[in-house]
Amino acid sequence: MISRLAGDFGLERRKDYDVQGDPKDAYSAHKLFEQSPKQFEIWAVGLVGGVPQPDRSGDKGIDGKVYFTDLEGKLQCAVCQVKGGHLTPSLIRDFAHVIEREKAAMGYFICLETPTKGMYNEAEEIGFFTSPSGRKIHKLQIRIIKKLLEKGNDFDFPVGYSLKSGTGKKLARDRDQGALEL
Repeated sequence: MISRLAGDFGLERRKDYDVQGDPKDAYSAHKLFEQSPKQFEIWAVGLVGGVPQPDRSGDKGIDGKVYFTDLEGKLQCAVCQVKGGHLTPSLIRDFAHVIEREKAAMGYFICLETPTKGMYNEAEEIGFFTSPSGRKIHKLQIRIIKKLLEKGNDFDFPVGYSLKSGTGKKLARDRDQGALEL
């Protein structure tokens, strides 16, 4: 829902609307993970504007996808993986294979705990995504929930790209749409 509001209508979370009950800090994010790892995963993917994967076992290392169009109008995606527990460099190596297998433009690794130096080293070895304008962006990026909750610490996108919904369609807001009665 959050990704559709952003991608289809251009609405920004915490600016145009707020979601009651969502974690607003690292402590409440930890509590959500303890109560329901799956709900934590769904929330974390939504936090970065992604579309969570359907609730099924065997997600093959993909917890969600962030769709965007490049400067040529081609639909691309970044696959997301969310981890709330123990972190090791092998998780990044495994995720790199997922990015390659899915032929994704980029991969976004979202974690609750602080990543190790070895994880950052592994991510750097994956290489870069080069936008049509020639800008190089790390193909595998790692972000901590605490930093994502702070404004301005989102994943890096190529300049000029626009987020899209899972369908890739940009929807127009109906000016005559009535207000929701609460």
